Amino acid sequence: MKDSDKRLNRPFPAAAAGALAHGNKLEAIKIYLEERGSSLAEAKDAVERFMADPAQWEASTEADRAPLFDSRGTPEPGATVVSPSAEAALYQGKLIDAVRIVRTENRIGLKDAKDTVDRYVEDHPTMRMQLDRIRADARRVWLTRLLVVIGLVALAAAYLAWN
Repeated sequence: MKDSDKRLNRPFPAAAAGALAHGNKLEAIKIYLEERGSSLAEAKDAVERFMADPAQWEASTEADRAPLFDSRGTPEPGATVVSPSAEAALYQGKLIDAVRIVRTENRIGLKDAKDTVDRYVEDHPTMRMQLDRIRADARRVWLTRLLVVIGLVALAAAYLAWN
């Protein structure tokens, strides 16, 4: 692990790990750049180090989250914490899966889990931007499908009118 990562006690971003899990190295580098504010070379190096040995990053995960908890292990007021698996689901645009994971892991109700995920997204601009991109892509796909159906209906109506 790079000295700056050790010094700052930062884990590898879960969203970047999720991108790597789906074979998207460039997206992982982009996420690392956005979350760490590092240079392109540093981000590329960090992603490649993670790919070579993910275990080197795991040890710092709990330490990174530790300041968000008090001595009894309960989250400090205002801290929104989700697990790396919920964060990875969010990065993939699977909001319902993220809510399910938070609900299961924390043994809380559906509304509380949804509120937790919503607060987490609000607190993390990178995640919010990713979800906005996914939603925009989904709207574009549905609009394209709708236009195709309207075109087919218009062609069918013209065909029937001619015959």
